[in-house]
Amino acid sequence: MLAAQIQDQANAQGVAVGVNVINPYKLSIADQNDMLSKIKSAGVHVIRASITLNDAGIDFAQRAWEQGIQIEWMIYRFGGYDPFGHIPLSAADPDQFRNTFATILAKLEAKGIILTAFELGNEINLSGTNPEFPIPGKGVQLSLDDLYHDTEGQQIAKGYLQYLKVLAVLKDIRDHSKLNQHTPILTAGLGNYEQNDGPLPGRPKGDIVSVNSTIEYMRAHGLDSLVDGYAIHIYPWSNGPGDASAATGRRSRLANFDLKNASQLAAKVESPAG
Repeated sequence: MLAAQIQDQANAQGVAVGVNVINPYKLSIADQNDMLSKIKSAGVHVIRASITLNDAGIDFAQRAWEQGIQIEWMIYRFGGYDPFGHIPLSAADPDQFRNTFATILAKLEAKGIILTAFELGNEINLSGTNPEFPIPGKGVQLSLDDLYHDTEGQQIAKGYLQYLKVLAVLKDIRDHSKLNQHTPILTAGLGNYEQNDGPLPGRPKGDIVSVNSTIEYMRAHGLDSLVDGYAIHIYPWSNGPGDASAATGRRSRLANFDLKNASQLAAKVESPAG
């Protein structure tokens, strides 16, 4: 009911609202269909979900499509990169990605499926989802300068540069596809941590790179020629309900730590050349 209300409000503003579906492949086909039916009944027509690079992924995407539900394709693993394993981002193989991804996309398009967006990767700026980061880490948020000059930061930056190579392959496949030439490409969803660079209170073993530093670094190396938008994960919390000063603080954190690059993104999206 709430989802439907949000959907109605968003439609009035021209904004797509969806839900995140995590690993539906653990469910039976019947349970998957029941989930999709409930999502549709709630008035939600977009889901962010993985499409596995096999027949199971194609089948799930087709059943969602038949329910009138489009998928923002969350591409967890690509080119051998394993966010939860031991293969870091810097080892991702663009050619391997091309061979596997292009085949599945062609099969989806043969069934008439159009995606809402392609999102390559998930929270690659956090140690928990990118084995490029050392474990244990120093318990810090690395800065843009660290990506250029710190030993750990330089290694993470190598992963970012390799990520851009894979992203270029995705754009090439998208641009030459039959049905999805205009499907937007998003950066990996980037996890935020609302504080200045430096030590991370309560996070002694895991390091991160801020959303803004990650985007700025990759923009300096050609990001904006490869994507149509930045995917940013914001995890809001309720502090001081009804307190005007708390609301002001939330807005300030959004502007400083989460959406600092939003003005550049809006300019890019609205540009006729974009």
